[in-house]
Amino acid sequence: ISNNMSLENYRIGRTIGRGTFGIVKLAYDEINKQKVAIKVMKTSKFRTQKEVRRVKIEVKISKMMNHPNIVRTHEVFEEKGRIFIVMEYCSKGDLFDYIKQKKKLSESEC
Repeated sequence: ISNNMSLENYRIGRTIGRGTFGIVKLAYDEINKQKVAIKVMKTSKFRTQKEVRRVKIEVKISKMMNHPNIVRTHEVFEEKGRIFIVMEYCSKGDLFDYIKQKKKLSESEC
């Protein structure tokens, strides 16, 4: 997790998701001219060092992933007691929402 990056390159928009440790915001990357999703997690929400380590491992793994069916992590940085994970924006939501909406998936969709 870098301390050299900052939010100044992003125009932050509405909240598009919520989780245990924080929220996900829709944002616009001013440098790359594209929409991104930014997961914002308050470090104060982590109850144990084990949770902190787990998040750092998850971040490290997600940055190494490069597959068309996996959301890409662009960058990760920490600022003012928060961790920011800048990810590819998926306009149709996540897989859970898709399955919930469809109720049933065909074998070819799976």
